[in-house]
Amino acid sequence: MTFAWRLSGAGNRDRAMEADRRLTTPSSLSTSALREAVQRLPASVYRCKGFVLTAESPDERMVVQTVGRRSSITSLGRWNGRPRRTDLVVIGAADTLDPEELQRVFDDCRVGSRSGLGRD
Repeated sequence: MTFAWRLSGAGNRDRAMEADRRLTTPSSLSTSALREAVQRLPASVYRCKGFVLTAESPDERMVVQTVGRRSSITSLGRWNGRPRRTDLVVIGAADTLDPEELQRVFDDCRVGSRSGLGRD
């Protein structure tokens, strides 16, 4: 399967001081690489949240919650018919969320990524 993110956003926030980017992929991510990735997010990111399909626990719907440098990845139980995919929203200061930088950060979470981070 080809790894591809669908990246959208920037116009989804009502406040002129904030922007958001949504990243969605059907590919599995490495939990350990994702933990590292959210710690490497730019300082302009206030929050990252969403659901994650992990290689380690593909039957469990995982949730990531990141505020500043604090983050957690926990199980919400089984997918129960919901689409198995990663769907993340990154919220930050307006005009500072670089889609290409976010793409690179989260691409490293892909299992088997060239960087090696995604190889668990």
